[in-house]
Amino acid sequence: MFKINYTIMDTEDEIKTFTPSDCCITGPFEIVVNEKGHGDYSEDEQIRKCPVFFEILPFWFEYLTTIVKEIKKHGYALLNEIESYNTWIEFIYKENDIELSIIRVEKWNECGLLSFERILPPEIEYGEWKKERITFDEFSNEVINAADRFLRTIYSINPTLREDYTLGMIEKNLIVLKKRKMTLTKK
Repeated sequence: MFKINYTIMDTEDEIKTFTPSDCCITGPFEIVVNEKGHGDYSEDEQIRKCPVFFEILPFWFEYLTTIVKEIKKHGYALLNEIESYNTWIEFIYKENDIELSIIRVEKWNECGLLSFERILPPEIEYGEWKKERITFDEFSNEVINAADRFLRTIYSINPTLREDYTLGMIEKNLIVLKKRKMTLTKK
């Protein structure tokens, strides 16, 4: 089971004022794998409105769509969880499944935001997930659907944000992923 929970906390009026050069859409964000959540999300309105829990939502969708697009080719991805100290999400592609782990490493910053190389040091600590296995289809479908909903919502409020670099990267990734999915469906 793989689920993405998020809420756009910027109001429509705020989003209408964003320009492609200053588009910072935020809100709570959580990834749930086999009933185990990572991130900050709640149905409680008071908690959801607390800015301390806000993440930069386009970051997540850009990198998750990139991982879906590239993981089969590389077999591995390591995503820096920039809102947490020394925390990474490890994605391992195995036999049409994805194995996910939350990895914590003290005093290590050899990885940028996203790497497709196995560069973790030997001294790691597992977080909420340790080798949680889901199907690639579950993973890719949820990422594609959540990212698509996110973009459609933002573009319906402010179409000029199509020119934003990060939102544009999400859109390009989705185009590739949807074409790939259609090709596989036709076979």
